[in-house]
Amino acid sequence: MKKELLTGLALALLLSGCSDGAAAPEEEAETAETPAAEPETASGGIPDFYEGYVANPQVTDDRALTETGQTVRDANGQITLKAIASPDAAVEIGGIELTVHEAKVFMFQPDYSLTDFYHHYTDEEEFAVVKAFVSFTNTTDAPLQFAPVALASTDTGEERTWEDDIYLEEMNGEIALGETVKGSIGFVVDDAEVGSLTLTTSDVFSADDEKVADAAKIEIQFTE
Repeated sequence: MKKELLTGLALALLLSGCSDGAAAPEEEAETAETPAAEPETASGGIPDFYEGYVANPQVTDDRALTETGQTVRDANGQITLKAIASPDAAVEIGGIELTVHEAKVFMFQPDYSLTDFYHHYTDEEEFAVVKAFVSFTNTTDAPLQFAPVALASTDTGEERTWEDDIYLEEMNGEIALGETVKGSIGFVVDDAEVGSLTLTTSDVFSADDEKVADAAKIEIQFTE
């Protein structure tokens, strides 16, 4: 699994280049008139674990959405939150400490400027996405090779691999000693009625390709 994970990074980078197109002036004007929602949370806004995170260039920013039914629109399109979970599920895998801070299911209607990018994943103009926000740290004294999500599966019977990730935030690969990485990973799914999500990590390998630990699974239950 490791070789496919690492060798596919170059392809992922090429795909991410497709998402850099800017909206037409008319679309920008419409977006400016529809500011992003800022719903209240316990901390008074975006959850603290997002600190330092830069909004993704090809997916509408969902950080402030905390209640189902909320909708937000920005230059990347419009999303409506269908389900959410805040498990703060933490696992230790061969010196990697991984936390899944938040998971969501939302309906996404991308801006027309992203049509070519999303044709790699679906032909629909609006579709469901399952998404997780994770952070992980290499607690050892040597570099490790790791991917936080190698496989995602839903209780509705759908499976997606890391190659189907729409966020393309370059979290797979080598992690330096003491380094912490955080970001989003998400997948287009056919059925928005997702009740649970299982995330399977990659195995952990040393810098010289020796296996350090087996993959781990994290199960997440959604609330509507």
